[in-house]
Amino acid sequence: MNSGDILQDDKASAAERWRAAAYLGLISGTFSALSIDPTGLLSNAMGSPFATGVSPKALALDPTDHILYVANANANALSAIGGLPVSTTSSVAPITGSPYVTGNVPTSIAVGPASNVLYVANQGTNNVSGFKIGGTAGTLTALPNSPYVAGMLPSAVVIDPTGRFVYVANSGANTLSSYAVDPTTNALTALSTSPTSTGLGPAAIAISD
Repeated sequence: MNSGDILQDDKASAAERWRAAAYLGLISGTFSALSIDPTGLLSNAMGSPFATGVSPKALALDPTDHILYVANANANALSAIGGLPVSTTSSVAPITGSPYVTGNVPTSIAVGPASNVLYVANQGTNNVSGFKIGGTAGTLTALPNSPYVAGMLPSAVVIDPTGRFVYVANSGANTLSSYAVDPTTNALTALSTSPTSTGLGPAAIAISD
């Protein structure tokens, strides 16, 4: 996701859309928070924008939607911002331990659909960092043997809907790396068929349910 892209919380039902929010990474080293009303209209949340790190490149919400993870490409770090969604009773601020060290030029983030796990594609070091999310606190702990080798210039990382596999698009190698997720530790192991050749410069991935 590039700076300025919207990451939307679409888990709420139609009757609860007034509680939905969107977040945008900005090149100023901040992120904007917006509320979405039942008709889909956006409005800036109070206090927005909020500070993050240098050159926010990708955004992802934790499974509770209360913590925003921001990949700061020029800081080689992942910011974790708590207190979301913005309200009169919340305090938007970095959580304990933030920012967390990644590889160089973190470019893409994926959060597991069935487990509290997070992966970051690091374009500058050609690898993937893996973290365990610490419950509702949202703190991050590196997974065993992280980071994991990827291809040249990994540009996107996704987790399949079952949480059993991870895929990484390597834009500099024209390949797709495939990994199995350890069911106990969430560590990654490259599949025997990995990598798979693609067209030129794969830059994004989508997986169906």
